[in-house]
Amino acid sequence: MTRRRGHGEETGGRISARASFLALAALCCLSFAAVASGAGQGPRISVDEPLYDFGSVAAGTVLEHVFEIRNTGDEVLSIGKIEPS
Repeated sequence: MTRRRGHGEETGGRISARASFLALAALCCLSFAAVASGAGQGPRISVDEPLYDFGSVAAGTVLEHVFEIRNTGDEVLSIGKIEPS
């Protein structure tokens, strides 16, 4: 599954874009921890590049990056909600 992550309106300048991607990274880490505590059964999220840093950008700049998220487990992976922090 390919997840396209765009950032339309900047609020707070450079920190907002980075915070969005840190939130995604936190979700991935929590998912990995939940899967690692199991017996190897169930859904398993896999993200080759969980973080992406756009560097310094001007406020109002539209940013876009593609995160490839795969389920490498043996059950359905459900991602209910992603929120930037």
